Amino acid sequence: MNEQLLHMTSMAFFALATSIMPGPVNIILAMLGAKYGIRKSQPYVLGATIAFTSLLVCLGLGLGVVISVYPVITNSIKIVGTAYLFYLAYRIITSGNSYTHDQHDRPPLGFLDGAFTQLLNPKAWSVSLSANSIYVVAHEPLIVTLMTFAMMFFVICYGSLWLWAAFGSKVSLLPPTYVSVLHWVLGICLILSISLMWV
Repeated sequence: MNEQLLHMTSMAFFALATSIMPGPVNIILAMLGAKYGIRKSQPYVLGATIAFTSLLVCLGLGLGVVISVYPVITNSIKIVGTAYLFYLAYRIITSGNSYTHDQHDRPPLGFLDGAFTQLLNPKAWSVSLSANSIYVVAHEPLIVTLMTFAMMFFVICYGSLWLWAAFGSKVSLLPPTYVSVLHWVLGICLILSISLMWV
């Protein structure tokens, strides 16, 4: 029993560490929260969380084996994902110098955008593969362990992404002179997070 509790605690800490740390989705959510507020950012949060959890489950059920046999799949995802994330970084940098949660020239990124971004996020793939190899593969029954981990990851991932949106919403209180600088900082952080995936 103690060993099982230790394993669950370790899973939870892994999920928290990988979900809360700055990454492409987190940085985008900080921007969404700043520009549109927490409520309008929630579809993106939900889409990203469901997509990540689904990826975790699919890799645990055998997709990870297929990917290890055909590395061209992960390389293609990495290339397409990098291009898409660079586009989002450009959107962040060029998104103006003020925030008004009610009037915008573009609608906020939504559920499908969150899912798409997460599925093209190389960090999500590497975290999911690592999570399965460390916490799922060697533990029986595999399906029960995988589903327990997925449910735990869903809750922790959703909460972490919500916090990033909440952090961003506080940024909307900054004076316009600081907002442009913040956009550049967030955009550059996103570019750096993408670049580090290629190192």
